[in-house]
Amino acid sequence: LLLTTRPSNNKAYFFSSAPAKAIALTALVPVLIAIDQKRIDNNNDVKCCIEHMDAITLLKEKKYFHGIEKLDAAHSFKPSDASVLSDRARALVEIGRFDKALNDINKVIEQHPRDRLALMNKASIYHKIKKDDLAIVEMDKAIALEPKTNGLLGIVSSFQNIFSSTTKQENSTYYNNRAWFKLASGNIDSALEDCNQAIKFNRSSSTAYDTRSLTYYLQGKYQLADQDLVTAIRHNSKDGAFFYHRTLTLLALGK
Repeated sequence: LLLTTRPSNNKAYFFSSAPAKAIALTALVPVLIAIDQKRIDNNNDVKCCIEHMDAITLLKEKKYFHGIEKLDAAHSFKPSDASVLSDRARALVEIGRFDKALNDINKVIEQHPRDRLALMNKASIYHKIKKDDLAIVEMDKAIALEPKTNGLLGIVSSFQNIFSSTTKQENSTYYNNRAWFKLASGNIDSALEDCNQAIKFNRSSSTAYDTRSLTYYLQGKYQLADQDLVTAIRHNSKDGAFFYHRTLTLLALGK
């Protein structure tokens, strides 16, 4: 039974007490939930996001096949979503489906031709299928898009320093990856130049020192290779590859 009172301003107040209001709100909650659910059911962006989030959780647990199923669902709701395509490409690489991974990453690049990370991911796929010449071409494109560190007018110097540091680390990664692909293609001298550039950008990059050590090793410069591996291990003592490479180097040095 709803009781109505008529105050002097002639406005109707259907509830004269707090408990009555609480009862009304409680009754309204299921209605609101139903409305929100209907909005979600009719919103492909939301459904894509939910499937994508579930996929990321599965991929972190290395459950690649289940993660790809979720990414397929996300893609069906929003086929143009570049982040979904990128994550699916990386997951497909993990299960050896390089053809499909390449197709996904090409779609990302079609939308964002200046996406350095997408270009590097494409290069990595080419490397996986032993097409290092094509991998180098993609890395050339990525490196040519090198961010500028001096174009931030009007921004405080502390932020400029952070941006500059991040950019240098990023550039180091790109040069190091290209060096690795050049090593795989037998272009040792050019790989050494890229290693030097990677270390110039980031002198604490253990992977860059490791890559350069392999370059020195292939050139027969075992002492220089050992020095770089000692530096790599000093920066990161948890990477077993560095110790393995140093073992080979020490054997070459007769130690």
